[in-house]
Amino acid sequence: MIYNKERGKKTREFISNTKNAIAVFILSAIAMFLVPLLGSYATGTSQFPTTVAEWILYFTCAIAVSICSLMIYLALHNQGKLNVKDEEEYLRAKELHLKNFERMNGKELIPVDPFKWEKKQKTMKGIFQTLGIFFGLLGFGLGVLCWNNSQFISSTFSIVLSIGFGLVHMGDVERMFTEGWLEWEMYVDKKLNEEEKRKQAEIELLKQESVNNTLNAKKLENDINNSIKEVN
Repeated sequence: MIYNKERGKKTREFISNTKNAIAVFILSAIAMFLVPLLGSYATGTSQFPTTVAEWILYFTCAIAVSICSLMIYLALHNQGKLNVKDEEEYLRAKELHLKNFERMNGKELIPVDPFKWEKKQKTMKGIFQTLGIFFGLLGFGLGVLCWNNSQFISSTFSIVLSIGFGLVHMGDVERMFTEGWLEWEMYVDKKLNEEEKRKQAEIELLKQESVNNTLNAKKLENDINNSIKEVN
């Protein structure tokens, strides 16, 4: 079977772009699910829930804190983009992006309706923030009901982990949306210029061929007329 490097490209890109978020969620889940089972006093004995209600409480608390940790990470990701919105590279990249977008699509850019934008912000960000607060209250509220040293350690570890990964990733976001974005838009601009030059060269070649064909046709016509005159 011939290896195709394009196969699985989207999957690899997805894993590369979300690996930190995946790590936050998995490690937070491990901390929340496994650490509390080790007991409160480091005795080495596991303390599993014994009733259905205890299991429900345990899993709900663990999932809520894990999701809350992930939301902290995503919030820091978005903050990274906000941190560079006034940087010179970001503004240049944005300007190039708008120009390249118009050139690639061949149509005029339509301004954003501020009322539609406001509605989207209220719905999407409002829901996101509400869910974050809900899971935070749910997770830590339930944690109080089954609180012990292990629960405290696992919850603290999850939150610190998400903040740590988020802060590291924030730097990556800042670099990507300054030097990285500008480099990408300059690359796109270069490719578009090369494509325009290639098309222009093809047009010039076609024009030259058309002129040559016209001249050849006139020359042929003159030759035929001269031949007819000589015969007469």
